[in-house]
Order: sequence, then structure tokens, then C-alpha cells
Amino acid sequence: MQDRRDIEAQLEAMQAEPDMSSVEAEFVTHAANYAARKGIQYATWREAGVAADLLARAGITRGQ
Repeated sequence: MQDRRDIEAQLEAMQAEPDMSSVEAEFVTHAANYAARKGIQYATWREAGVAADLLARAGITRGQ
């Protein structure tokens, strides 16, 4: 019975929506510097699925 409870708890944890606000805040803080160091262009971020508004908040523009 304990195994079942443990598995149910694991399943519930895996199905929970992650809190992306803290992840996005860290991205905004560090992305522009990281992109400059690694030579990552705006189009590459977009191709990877990063939203345009998130890139704008990070200070990464189309000209970069």
C-alpha cells in the first residue's frame, strides 16, 4: 500500500505545472550576456521556441 501511495505522489508531482515565472526571471537577467558571449542571435532563440516578448524583456532584439 505504501508503494502505491509513493507512486501516486510521484505521478501527481510529475503532472503539476511548473512555476515558470522564476525561470523566466532568471532568463531575463542572464540571457543577453550569455547570448553575447556565445554568439547566439535573436533568430536562434526564436527557433528554439523562446517567445518574442521574453526576448524583449531580456534586451535581445532582432538586430542581434
